[in-house]
Amino acid sequence: MPQRDLSYLTDIIQAARQIQEFIQGVDKNRFESSSLIQSAVIRQIEIMGSDLNILQYPGKS
Repeated sequence: MPQRDLSYLTDIIQAARQIQEFIQGVDKNRFESSSLIQSAVIRQIEIMGSDLNILQYPGKS
């Protein structure tokens, strides 16, 4: 596997871990009432999606 791909996969794993940290101990009500937590989680999902897109379509980065 190319180093570039490994880098993107590492970023995806890091983003998933960040989400776990952000929501640890957070119940549904707190999540829904916290725009800060929501924004942080959404940003990590965006990062994951972007990296997955690059891995799926390498020529479009």
